[in-house]
Amino acid sequence: MGTNLYQGGLATPISVTNDIDNNGRSVTLPAVGADEMACPVPVISIASQSNILCNGGNNGLAIVTAIGGLNHTYSWSPVSNTTNSISNQVASTHTVYVTNHCALTGSLVVTITQPTSITPIATWTDVSCFSYSNGIAAVVVSGGTPGYSYSWSPSSSTSSVANNLPQGTQSYTVTDANGCTINGTIGISQPATSVTAIGSSTSACASQSTGAVSATVSGGYWPYTYSWTPSVSTWSMAFNLFPGTYTFQATDAAGCTSAPLPVTIATDPTPTVSATSNSNIICAGSTVTLTALASTGVTYTWSNGGNNAIEVTSPVSNTQYTITVSYTNGCTAEAFVTVTVSTCAGLNALTDNAGIQTFPNPNSGQLFVTYNGFTQGASIEVYNTVGQLMLKKNIESSTTEMNLNNYSNGIYIVKVLSAKGKIEQVTKLIKD
Repeated sequence: MGTNLYQGGLATPISVTNDIDNNGRSVTLPAVGADEMACPVPVISIASQSNILCNGGNNGLAIVTAIGGLNHTYSWSPVSNTTNSISNQVASTHTVYVTNHCALTGSLVVTITQPTSITPIATWTDVSCFSYSNGIAAVVVSGGTPGYSYSWSPSSSTSSVANNLPQGTQSYTVTDANGCTINGTIGISQPATSVTAIGSSTSACASQSTGAVSATVSGGYWPYTYSWTPSVSTWSMAFNLFPGTYTFQATDAAGCTSAPLPVTIATDPTPTVSATSNSNIICAGSTVTLTALASTGVTYTWSNGGNNAIEVTSPVSNTQYTITVSYTNGCTAEAFVTVTVSTCAGLNALTDNAGIQTFPNPNSGQLFVTYNGFTQGASIEVYNTVGQLMLKKNIESSTTEMNLNNYSNGIYIVKVLSAKGKIEQVTKLIKD
């Protein structure tokens, strides 16, 4: 700029060097020409600026322009640059200096900004039961430039929440409106073990409620509740059960259930037995032979105290005998046989005829009647105890056979009649 500047007083000569057209001369004020104006300090402005798109990026750009003087030169701080622009900058504050031909310098502070970092806050709900798929993962995002989009893997969710997740790791990516991304992972856990049950049981005799079942439960979260199907208990065990299959399930404190567990009470070998007598109807004072037909390897117990397969007894009244057979495992079987005791008073003497015999008596089905001196037209009639005629047959020889196999056991009246219808003999017959 000029020296010996005008300090008042007209026509005072001053010397100007390096004026606006960069020529030195001596002039007398106030006759200073237009080109002898003092040189201005450069004025700087921002022509273009691009701030950082993503936090931590280095794509900042600033371009400046300057007026005032000629032949501008540029310098930047803290970066070292001598052009009117800077690029590939991180977020920071820069000062640009512009110097003109008059050696005058102007400055401008340029601040390149960036958005705050994208910050996700992860939340999750673990799987409630082992091997279930009911986990939830979610992110709440702040920072960056709002207008977020989401992607999850292996879940295919595109929202901030991923549902129905199994145990495992979920990866997510959040992208803001500038295309900036943040990645993260969320681990979904599950109970260490499933609710499992191991069953055991005893065996039982057929048709006997002596069996028991039980189950041992592990895994999940204590305490447990229990159920059986059919409903025989609300505990982990049940007693007094018949042979069969019972299904067990346990539920833990989290509501997780074990797989249905069938527990079977096996049927122990059970003997079989039947009982017969050599006569179901006997006369008082007579004996009867009782016979039990049973599986091998059993012990016998009769209701009258006998302990053999064959028992000979003499009941004094109508008696039902029970035979119980037992295996060593405790399983038993029973059978019954009834013996009817008759007074048998005058069995062959209701009306007696020495020439007529009815036998055998008691009878098991085949009846014989001998009638010496019969005449043509004589007959035999058989009645039940209420007087109904059950069977009639004409006598054609001295011995007549009658078949009673189709008639029930019991007492019958046998009448032998002459050709003229006279009752020659009446006999009480026992069929057994």
